[in-house]
Amino acid sequence: MNIETKEYKTIPTSFKKKGFTYNQLKREGKRAIFQQTREGSSLNNYEVVKIGRHNGYVMGGMNIEPAETYPGSSLWGITAWTCSSIDAAMLRYDTLPS
Repeated sequence: MNIETKEYKTIPTSFKKKGFTYNQLKREGKRAIFQQTREGSSLNNYEVVKIGRHNGYVMGGMNIEPAETYPGSSLWGITAWTCSSIDAAMLRYDTLPS
């Protein structure tokens, strides 16, 4: 099967992870900006990411469907960046290929 014709489960436009809430503000192709907030905190960062994907695999006897992936911590500075303002996030976003 051609990779381009596969159906991939997409990253949700809003999700919670490790006590943070992420809301997608902008996305074109494989690049996106997510606003990162924490309830009860004035924290308001922006994560600029290049969305990855995998073709599916078997783990523990279970089939994992093909899906997009949000960069993990080991990819920070390579495919993901944290910005403290929306202006800085937009500048970084504009430098990435879509």
